[in-house]
Amino acid sequence: MASLISQVISWPTLAISLLVFGLAPGAVLRLIVLLFPRDDPRRRELVGELYRVPWIERPIWVVGKLELALSEGLGGRLRKAIKHRGPRRNRYLARRVLALAQQTADQAVMDARREARDRIALAQREADEILREARREAEEIRAKAQRQA
Repeated sequence: MASLISQVISWPTLAISLLVFGLAPGAVLRLIVLLFPRDDPRRRELVGELYRVPWIERPIWVVGKLELALSEGLGGRLRKAIKHRGPRRNRYLARRVLALAQQTADQAVMDARREARDRIALAQREADEILREARREAEEIRAKAQRQA
């Protein structure tokens, strides 16, 4: 009997058959169900259904479930990710805009203070110059008045 099996089936063919019909459908299906969201009941349902399908039909059945997971599972995850990413991204952009506005306002305040100090210093120099000129003229007038008296 053993010699009959070795004559009819070669070892590589037997190994590939065991892989395709035995190990691969379960392993691939477990990867496929990861496309569904974590709380989706179809994850457990599909794994449970696998063992009700006759072993000869399992590889084709798993490929059919790949199409289902790509269209419904992955599509739902992407929609959910885009939906949730929008507000998060908007909050991030709003924080960035507010931070830039704060920096701009801080810089404007610093510039205004610097300009105010410069104008005050200029006004003080001009006032000192006018005061010196007035004192000099007052001294000239007093000296002239003393000479005339």
